[in-house]
Amino acid sequence: MICFNKHHFIISTLIISFCLTASCKQEKETALSDLEIVESTSSTIFVSDNNENEYVVITNSGSKDGMITVYDTKERIDYILKHIENANGTKYKNENGYTLWTKGSAFTWSKDNDIIAKGHLKTTTFEVEKEPAISKLNTAYYGNYVNSGYKKKEDGHDWVAIIIKPIDEYRAKIIIRSRGDKKRGTCTFDAIGNVSSENTLKVIENSINIVFTFTADGVTISTDTETENEALQYFCSGGASLSGTYTKLKGVLDTEQIDKIGYSKTLSYNNVFYNIEENKGIITMTPRGLDIESLEISAVHGEIINVEIDDLNNDTFPEILVYTTSGTDKRGEVFGFSVNNEKSMSTIKVSNTAELNEAHSGYQGHDEFAMVEGTFIQRFPIYENNQPTGKTRQIQYKLDEGDNVLKQLVLDKIVEY
Repeated sequence: MICFNKHHFIISTLIISFCLTASCKQEKETALSDLEIVESTSSTIFVSDNNENEYVVITNSGSKDGMITVYDTKERIDYILKHIENANGTKYKNENGYTLWTKGSAFTWSKDNDIIAKGHLKTTTFEVEKEPAISKLNTAYYGNYVNSGYKKKEDGHDWVAIIIKPIDEYRAKIIIRSRGDKKRGTCTFDAIGNVSSENTLKVIENSINIVFTFTADGVTISTDTETENEALQYFCSGGASLSGTYTKLKGVLDTEQIDKIGYSKTLSYNNVFYNIEENKGIITMTPRGLDIESLEISAVHGEIINVEIDDLNNDTFPEILVYTTSGTDKRGEVFGFSVNNEKSMSTIKVSNTAELNEAHSGYQGHDEFAMVEGTFIQRFPIYENNQPTGKTRQIQYKLDEGDNVLKQLVLDKIVEY
């Protein structure tokens, strides 16, 4: 669930695939040397937070079966894993329950949901063939785009607009809104697009692979070859779809007619859908499929960047965290909801960084948040004398249920690197 913004972090999750031979076993003892790794394929190394474990992810860019080998350098055992669908990050698993989950720089190595090690990408990698660098999105593509109905808006026609805003060089915030002055907006969509090339953003939303392809005059929304284009109707009502080509708007977008909703996203967990909306500083979480009333959090400041869902206390019911950012230093804030046995919902108290004496030193914003395999992670660069030191502090939180009335995320441990 981490979307960290350094491009070599992103590369590590993109180059993973491995070609098996028929004689390979799923797990086998081995004494694989660094030389053998370099000669056989390309690889990426992850190191645990306590620096006691290193895992070499062996890949082969020619494979089409989504297989990798994870070599445990401490136990001297390698595991063959297969890629499985996952909306957040990249996940591989074998039939014995061993799982590698990566997102950005972070990784989790587990067996049957029991975590063995967590950590981050090691800067050293072995490669046979150098992977191409991830492109930066052409800055000319930031801005507003509209469909053909926009030209006829004064005649009462419905229309849809796409707003592309920079997050960093490798990610962009995508906002899609439609006309909302006469009725509820037809299409609503909020997501973070990852740069695939200098003219392409890609998004995985509810297992739908969405592609935004830019030209000098506009942007086309489509799906990848494995996803039906009809899936883009999911984000619209009345039979409409996000699919199509939108023209770059040279003037100012009509803020009077456009739908005023600040943020909207629907997430699913255990076949229950949860709709999260923000409007005028109030976040509303509404479950669909449960006989539970909506729950609100008010006095929300800043812009919502992302929303994630996961089970943070292993009770098989989800927690939903909303991430916001504000100011030029992009100071983050987190708001949380918890589902209680699918019978009620409650809010989660999340400690502010300023409240954590052991973690606040050197903090000047630029937060990154993620839910990672049952834990919540915050990361930010460390400053000294108002200058970045080049180091990063990672704070891991755990869900404390206390008296079972007020749940809160409390500090678990701190790692710097």
